[in-house]
Amino acid sequence: MHHGYTVMCAKKSSRINGIVFAVLALIIIGTAQFFYARGGGALAPDFYLAYAPGIAIILAVCLRSYLVYLLAIGFYTAHQIIGILLLSFKAGAYTSFELFETATEYILFALAGCLLWQAILFWLGHADIVALTHTTMIFVVFSLLLTFLPYIIRVFHLNLYITDSYNVVCLGFSFLAFAHGIEKAPDAE
Repeated sequence: MHHGYTVMCAKKSSRINGIVFAVLALIIIGTAQFFYARGGGALAPDFYLAYAPGIAIILAVCLRSYLVYLLAIGFYTAHQIIGILLLSFKAGAYTSFELFETATEYILFALAGCLLWQAILFWLGHADIVALTHTTMIFVVFSLLLTFLPYIIRVFHLNLYITDSYNVVCLGFSFLAFAHGIEKAPDAE
């Protein structure tokens, strides 16, 4: 990692926010899976991987480890890849209203890939904390946009499916809280 930075040492609010939003993401995933299974749906393999980023970011905050943070972003990116593959094999994934859901998955994958790339660059020392924080903020803003855009479009198309990306928003806020907790070491300034 870029030498001269401390992880989660002085900012208690970053630690609290990182854990709270990660736990909220896990609760959202668990609740969605419960109601999906209760409705008779079969749980796909990507449902089980959905817990990994939230658990990893909680561990990253508790252990104050940038490497585990990088692993959490990697788990989220892998979850998106598996989700895209499973969605691509679904009949009708590229027709009518399912096209919006498919496009959303591709956009979320691109955002996750960009965030992972920026985290790797920071780890290797080729980027600074400002670049990582801004990339994470872009991830959060676009996740929020993709979460609430279906509600806006639903006004005009009543049969449009709602893409459930609330857990992505919570994970994004947790990632942002972790990035906020990284700061220059006093001796490096």
